[in-house]
Amino acid sequence: MNRSSQGFHLLYNGGSPRHDKVLLFRDLTHDGDHFILMPMSKRLQVILDDKEMRDIQRTAKRQQMTVAEWVRQALRAAQRQVPLTDTKKKLGVVRAAARHDFPTGDIDQMLREINQGYQIETPS
Repeated sequence: MNRSSQGFHLLYNGGSPRHDKVLLFRDLTHDGDHFILMPMSKRLQVILDDKEMRDIQRTAKRQQMTVAEWVRQALRAAQRQVPLTDTKKKLGVVRAAARHDFPTGDIDQMLREINQGYQIETPS
């Protein structure tokens, strides 16, 4: 049973409120969103000026999503733009590999040998 009281939802586990554990959830975005938010473990607070907040609300509304979902998606997209490893470390690895003198051959000959290897039939 759910009962809303002054912006809070009281959630009962089936029976009467006197016998059940009562879980209290603050209305964060829309009715019913607390069920989506229950399994999440962390909360992030971001301070925005009024204009930024209105812009984000408009953008989220145009994309038919809550502000919270829009922010989560924007953070995920921004995170994907950041390299997983440090650029200096990558360059160091490439430079170290370039210092080695590995045996090699003519590229055309190597490609012919690779193609010949694919043409060899293996016993079944």
